Amino acid sequence: MDGMGLARRRLLGVCGAGLLCGVAAVLPASAAGTKAVPAESETSWPDLAATVFENRPIRDGAGLIALEAPVNHPDAGAIPVVLRTSAPAVGPSRIKTLTLVVDENPAPVVATFEIGDESVLSAVETTIRVNRFSYVHLVAETEDGQLFAVARYVKGSGGCSARGVDLPEVAKKSLGEMEFAETGAHERPGGGVERTVTVGLKHPNYTGMQMNYITLHYILAHFMTDMVVSEGQKPVVTIRSGISVSENPTFKFTYATREPGEDLVADVTDSEGLRFRRSWPLGPAS
Repeated sequence: MDGMGLARRRLLGVCGAGLLCGVAAVLPASAAGTKAVPAESETSWPDLAATVFENRPIRDGAGLIALEAPVNHPDAGAIPVVLRTSAPAVGPSRIKTLTLVVDENPAPVVATFEIGDESVLSAVETTIRVNRFSYVHLVAETEDGQLFAVARYVKGSGGCSARGVDLPEVAKKSLGEMEFAETGAHERPGGGVERTVTVGLKHPNYTGMQMNYITLHYILAHFMTDMVVSEGQKPVVTIRSGISVSENPTFKFTYATREPGEDLVADVTDSEGLRFRRSWPLGPAS
């Protein structure tokens, strides 16, 4: 793993019971690619960017990437976000990795999305946790090694310590169950198929900051660390995540592949070393 990968891993994980290490993401609710008017100075970002991206230059990503999210949301533990890309499918400007960062969270890196060599990822929708008011950055790395970013100020508080929707005993019974939906598939000009699919995982994604209101003890951190989504044997996207992704994480992808497979496969690993795998048949392209 390269240096940047190691830095991300340190900022993604949980350090132990009661200690938070990964949290949320958000960006422009305004037009795709635009940067929100600053609500607060981005005091944490320069040092954070230098650590996570090893002092590499980061250019303005407007027009190449965008992240949509509400500025205010009633549930800081499940803030909806949408990542969008408009880069070419091939060539040096093709996007190979997206990294989501919440500047003011204890572990700022929310997740990285590593795009398969034969895939193009145009949109991802999910929900995340935000611990306190913060700028959120979406950073893209292109095939030629350049970094591009867009940012958004998001008002959320307490998302990492909020009580889970499911009680621990309920969450344990359904742990690892997965759901799938396909909502569109069509052939692309020039070849390949673009699909929109949703993969949901039953997992509490405990942060280590949540309290069991019966025992009054903190619940040990337990969260999804990796999800590899593939068509057959070819990876579409690999997610490296931490506790900032909401309870029962769900990801909606719009992606294209050059040679479509017959099945979609989701392979998940969590912080306890548990592994969950499911596959579903894909429908024909229109």
